[in-house]
Amino acid sequence: MLPLYKIQEVTSKDFIQQLTRLLREVNSILTNQIDFKNLGLRRELFWDINEVDIDKTLIESDEWVIVRVFEYGNLEEIAAVIHLYGERNSKEILKLLSLRPMARSMAKLFLDIDTNTKEERPLYFK
Repeated sequence: MLPLYKIQEVTSKDFIQQLTRLLREVNSILTNQIDFKNLGLRRELFWDINEVDIDKTLIESDEWVIVRVFEYGNLEEIAAVIHLYGERNSKEILKLLSLRPMARSMAKLFLDIDTNTKEERPLYFK
């Protein structure tokens, strides 16, 4: 889904549909009803978390989830995480952390982040 500011021509029906979808997503986040399966994320990405706690982790640990998916996720999963947490938030988080080579490549591909120019800071988990 394109952000509304990037869409040039929008009919009122399209706008209402997009707004309705966005409000549903916001409501699900606010009411802690994120379902990782509906996001298209594989269970294997969260191998070290109990399955019943994954949805809670998606809500409470955005930094950890973004890094995990950028390091181990496929293209669709990375796009889903960017959509869930927002492009700006994802960029801010990925710029600050020391990333593995694959995550650096995905950050450059998806968000045009040059992570090689930043100071190397240790990641809180490796």
